[in-house]
Amino acid sequence: MALLKKRPELRLLAPPEVRPGQEFVVEIIVRAERPVPIDSLDVQFEGEERVTIGAGKHARTARKRWVALHAQLSKARRMVGEQRFKVRLRVPEGVPPSYVGCQARVEYLLKIRASIPWWPDARASFVIPVVQPPAEGEETPFVFSSDPSGPAAGEPHVEASLANTNLRPGGMLHGAVALSNVATSRYFGLQVHLRGRQVANVRGSRNASWCFEYTLNLPDKDIREGAPAQYSMRIPEVQPTVRGEHFALSWVVEVRARRRLARDVVIRAPVVMLPRDPTAQARARKRAVPPTVGSPRVNAVWKRVAAEVGLALEGDTLAGNIGHVRLVVRRDARGAEGNYLLGTLTFPSVQLGLDAGPLGGFARYVSLSERLEWPDKHHYFVGRDLEQVKAFATNLLPHGFAHEIVDASDELLVVQQKGSGQTQTELRRFVRNMNQVAHGFAKALAQVPAPSQFTGPSVQAWRRIAEGLVGELELTRMAVTGSFDGRRASVCTHWTNRGPWQTEVSLQPLQPINERLALKWSAADGPLPETGLRSDARAALSAVSKGTLGCSIAPRLLSVSLPAPLMEAEPALDTLRGLAQLELALQRRSAYR
Repeated sequence: MALLKKRPELRLLAPPEVRPGQEFVVEIIVRAERPVPIDSLDVQFEGEERVTIGAGKHARTARKRWVALHAQLSKARRMVGEQRFKVRLRVPEGVPPSYVGCQARVEYLLKIRASIPWWPDARASFVIPVVQPPAEGEETPFVFSSDPSGPAAGEPHVEASLANTNLRPGGMLHGAVALSNVATSRYFGLQVHLRGRQVANVRGSRNASWCFEYTLNLPDKDIREGAPAQYSMRIPEVQPTVRGEHFALSWVVEVRARRRLARDVVIRAPVVMLPRDPTAQARARKRAVPPTVGSPRVNAVWKRVAAEVGLALEGDTLAGNIGHVRLVVRRDARGAEGNYLLGTLTFPSVQLGLDAGPLGGFARYVSLSERLEWPDKHHYFVGRDLEQVKAFATNLLPHGFAHEIVDASDELLVVQQKGSGQTQTELRRFVRNMNQVAHGFAKALAQVPAPSQFTGPSVQAWRRIAEGLVGELELTRMAVTGSFDGRRASVCTHWTNRGPWQTEVSLQPLQPINERLALKWSAADGPLPETGLRSDARAALSAVSKGTLGCSIAPRLLSVSLPAPLMEAEPALDTLRGLAQLELALQRRSAYR
């Protein structure tokens, strides 16, 4: 045997990659050109995570041993020529895959050692790639933006979408992006970034770094107001999403709208980077299409909601009629205040002297009149008669109504909600609630009682007036419109803030009265003035105006004002008879002397 020993050559035959939980077989080849004694031939399979934060004397390192397997392939013997040894190994379940990042590394090594007596040992280390098993990811489209409530007036706004948030190395990233307020935001470029962020934790110290970044520049011609620009990007061979003992790697898709002399607008969407699967591309049947963004997406949302509730889409407004109520929903951009959904109900006057709105600040604690706090303590309703207002408001709006009451009157109700209907869920909820209020208007109005100044017998008297005029009684204002002796007639209470002011009884003549006979008289002005009427017409006028507050003769209307509140039916019906007699007298050719 030669005095100088020659160490044997160590080689390894192993699978190109293995997976956690998998058993695998490796073959170790020992080739000795000259005979050499060995004490033992050992193999060791090790897997270690190593994370370092900082540098120099400030460096902190943490380790985690994931695998430590040892086997002795041969005891003391004399090696010569080529000899092969097979060993079966297993990667434990749940270990992280091989990884090389900014400050973190996960490495699996197969170490071989031939121990040679009285001579340096023969050693060799081989990397065993451990990869995650292929994982199926469902197609999950995603839409994200710089402001979910939509573009504010004059402010930059970016909205983007991804066809799928489950990505795979070697696959494609498909998406779309749209910009708003192009005229005022001075955009000059669009970029799409695929970025990997590693977060490391070592003994209480935390460090986050963007370790991987791949960029796609979009053409400037794609920058148009609200118009979606689609893009596609080949995903390079990157590390999949992974988590170890002391680190984690996550991925995002970042869309950056570059601006001149202003801060760029940047939005990000988290994505999952799945392990590479060579068969995934072959299984792909069609190209994924990203959800539309910008103006087309919002218009589609509003069109779907309009169809659901039976409204019409008119530009950026939803509108429709529900009975006698007109419902309009629109977007309202208020600059620094943000965006709002504004719902407006217009309807025939309820004649309640209604006023409503938000109740805040000093007004919450001080009130000059009685009020109803409804539908919550942050809003108020007031009107001529609080009991009438209470019946109308509580039947029109449920307690705890989800939206803010901006304003209300006898013909109008305005409601708002923060946001601009960018999502179907947000818009559907607001429109359906407004639609429900509109449908409940007639029922709420029917629940309004007579004004508190009118007792039970007086209400019955007014019902007799309604029968006499073949009309319906409006309890809200105590008024009847119908016909009397073939003529259109009405008996109506006029109100002030203090209560009923007068009762007007009016009759429309079958033929217009001569304009020269026009007259307007008030009892406050003194006795009925002398007129050029013949005696029969003057007698009819004196009879109908006796004991009244005033009267009026116009070509198309005869009216008399009675005191209010009117508690009996006979004065109104007698006045209507008197007005009919007055009309006949005025229509005679000889009405003048």
